[in-house]
Amino acid sequence: MIIRSLLRALLSFAVASVPALACDGYATRVSSENHLQPKSVQVGRLADALNASPYSSGIQFASSIKRGDLLLDITSYPQQAPELGTIRALMQIGRLVDDGFEQLVLVDNGRPLFTVSREKLRQVGCRFNWPKNTGDNPLLLMTEMVASLRRANTGEVLVAGSSAAPHQVVAIVLNEINPLWAAPGNEQPQQLLEEEDLQLAALDQSLLAR
Repeated sequence: MIIRSLLRALLSFAVASVPALACDGYATRVSSENHLQPKSVQVGRLADALNASPYSSGIQFASSIKRGDLLLDITSYPQQAPELGTIRALMQIGRLVDDGFEQLVLVDNGRPLFTVSREKLRQVGCRFNWPKNTGDNPLLLMTEMVASLRRANTGEVLVAGSSAAPHQVVAIVLNEINPLWAAPGNEQPQQLLEEEDLQLAALDQSLLAR
């Protein structure tokens, strides 16, 4: 049941865009749908595209470019928004945003928290299709995405390799990424969960499609 809920949650976002370039040089799950066209969102308009999406569950972003870094902040995370919305947004960005940056930096009020290279974003995002599951396994992609993140202050990875179990990755999202990136100054309540408790936790709000 928990795995089915995760799959449904990972496929529930969409960002409006227009057809553009392909994911040249990266494994790609091709789609003719406009909202899945690779590199179709200009890097300078990333936050506008995410915020305008009817499938963003009300999550609001702010973005800017600084010396090749694409800075992305969460300015509002409504209580009803899915808790996995943070990672889904990264997977979508990897497919949709153009090449006008070197790395994505997740920030909170200008303070760098986590980084991921454009290459790693592309490797995951170009294989992610939503809301229909016509791409690679969303749980495996989510694991790869989290494994690609590094702590901005030390450069350390959050998880060693991409072979971690999905419940371990979800624990990292809920216990480390969300409290730092999504929680400060926002409405989303944060609850620290032990890995063994995930099967019993009430995650409907964050894992079910909305």
